[in-house]
Amino acid sequence: MSEAVASNPIYLLDSFALLAYLNNEPGKARVEAVLALAEKRQCQALMCMINLGEVLYNVERRRGFAAAQRTLVLAESLPMTLLETTRALVLDAAHIKATYPLSYADSFAVAAALCQKATVLTGDPEFETIEQMVKVEWLAKKPLVPNPPPSSNASGTTAMSYAANDGRYRSGRSPAGMNWSPLPKGSLEAGRL
Repeated sequence: MSEAVASNPIYLLDSFALLAYLNNEPGKARVEAVLALAEKRQCQALMCMINLGEVLYNVERRRGFAAAQRTLVLAESLPMTLLETTRALVLDAAHIKATYPLSYADSFAVAAALCQKATVLTGDPEFETIEQMVKVEWLAKKPLVPNPPPSSNASGTTAMSYAANDGRYRSGRSPAGMNWSPLPKGSLEAGRL
């Protein structure tokens, strides 16, 4: 990391921020601005892998596995660093989760932001409870929409049907060895998932 980047602002995107960017939702313009600055090395943009996983399961749940694959390719092409989950980060996130009313994934964002001395970029109201602990830059809030229920087949049992992934994933359980990288990098644009 160069000295120029080290002295610039550091932003940690939570899942809310990345989903706003990907889905053309309120807050997208600010996320775009941060990513543009990161591309010019005028700031650092970070995201914890746990929060990327949160984005991926939300996309898969709503749009299917192929859309989650496209989202992964796009996220990995952005000018942001994906932070690996370390033992220390897990322990810090566990302590934060035990102490504050946050989701477990959001606890990782807070722990990573503390470790990196970053400002959390979010619109998630859960972060209101930790503003005394970590700096938060608020994005425009979007209305909450509940997750759609899984479809039911004729026998009444729950089944997930993702036609776009060649029929390998139909039971709602993630099989081991799922291929998350079938698409060439750079083949997608934000807002087109």
